[in-house]
Amino acid sequence: MEPDILILQYFGNDIETVAHRCGLSPQEFAPYAGLGPLTKFIARNSFLANFVYWQFPHAATQPYEEFLSKAYGSPMIFERHTADLASFEQYARQRGIPLIVVIFPFLSDTAFSEVYTKPVAEFFIARGVPVIDVSALVEEIPVRDRIVDATDQHPSPLVHRLLGEALHALVVREGIVVE
Repeated sequence: MEPDILILQYFGNDIETVAHRCGLSPQEFAPYAGLGPLTKFIARNSFLANFVYWQFPHAATQPYEEFLSKAYGSPMIFERHTADLASFEQYARQRGIPLIVVIFPFLSDTAFSEVYTKPVAEFFIARGVPVIDVSALVEEIPVRDRIVDATDQHPSPLVHRLLGEALHALVVREGIVVE
């Protein structure tokens, strides 16, 4: 049975497989790297200490951001990645199924996320595929209201509601659903 509509949710880490195949890997994620042995043991083995540790920014994420910047900035990696993405568009087109792409940024840093949100959106828009860039939906919302909470960077109920409204408006505007 074929779906009535195909919604592709895209996130920056979706390029990882192709980047790895092309020989690009992020530096090892090294949380607790700046802690001494006893402090590290406590932070890793106490829920409270671990919670407190992650309430503060850490440079441990910088290598991953550099990895993503290199991956999306590499013409070879991005070309291979978009070949994978094109398969979604081809699948939908061959079967007459409407395709919508929803691109999620890193909700705590939508500016950095442009390293992938912009080129991926441009790729699909050039093929006539409607795109919802969640960055545009959340740009005026404080980060604390975009995410579940300080320990969970997933979208908040508010972001899900805004996305649901945007999806509804898009499917009506595109004639996918008639009200």
